[in-house]
Amino acid sequence: MGQSTINNSIRFGIGAALREDPRYFPSERKGFLPRMGHALASTFVTRTDSGDRAFAVSRFGGAFGSAFISNSWRPAGEDTTNHALGRAGITLALGAGMNVFREFWPDMRRMSRRR
Repeated sequence: MGQSTINNSIRFGIGAALREDPRYFPSERKGFLPRMGHALASTFVTRTDSGDRAFAVSRFGGAFGSAFISNSWRPAGEDTTNHALGRAGITLALGAGMNVFREFWPDMRRMSRRR
């Protein structure tokens, strides 16, 4: 819970400073693979306030910053650089998974209502 709170705080601070828009924007493309690619790419790329695309500095800063800060309360053996990198990777992977969910959930919900 603490790592998540720190992650969100870092993301908000960096995102506000760099004028990043943290929202997920669904793909305008058709087909499974193009939409999946868009969802996964949105983990690494964000939109700015002006609508341009840019590297998602806030997402990576939050993931890595919170993972390393959380080393301060982790037990010995879990407070290493390798563990922090692993936690950051998990955070980014969960973000990618949420993007995929956000991309395809409207379709899944629509299909379940037809039955």
